[in-house]
Amino acid sequence: LVGVAGDPAEDRHVRRLALESAGAFGREPGVRALIVDAYESDDQADRGSAVYAMGQSLDRSWLPSLLDELASDESVMRYEAARACGSIGSDAAVPELLAAMDGEEDVEVRHAVIAALGQIGGRSAVRALRTLVEHAEDADEASIEAALEEAATLDHEDDRR
Repeated sequence: LVGVAGDPAEDRHVRRLALESAGAFGREPGVRALIVDAYESDDQADRGSAVYAMGQSLDRSWLPSLLDELASDESVMRYEAARACGSIGSDAAVPELLAAMDGEEDVEVRHAVIAALGQIGGRSAVRALRTLVEHAEDADEASIEAALEEAATLDHEDDRR
């Protein structure tokens, strides 16, 4: 995966997919460097793949970058950042995820944020989801209920990773 992701002769789309898959090994120095290179790219698709790979790595050290992307002008970056925050599962992301819902017009981004809160679970995420349900748009209610159910099934401490 590292060889394919880092091979400039390889098709760009294939390199992105290899990077996303290699993200699961993101603590390895070669993979980390590939993620950083893609994240610093001018190409939005490369950056999106890097953010996805950050989430796949389950490495909390990516959280500052992911939290920054929750405020991106690009909805695809907000979407991928929310998903990555959910994958990493740190309750440190909960306040930023909740803030990301404020004024978010893209339903897919909202649902990614809601799902991330469900994945994170713990008291702070459940409180955030309960806050959201009070003012939820009709399109979000089912997602919030599903996230609350998922959060309730998680048996872990507030910050499990």
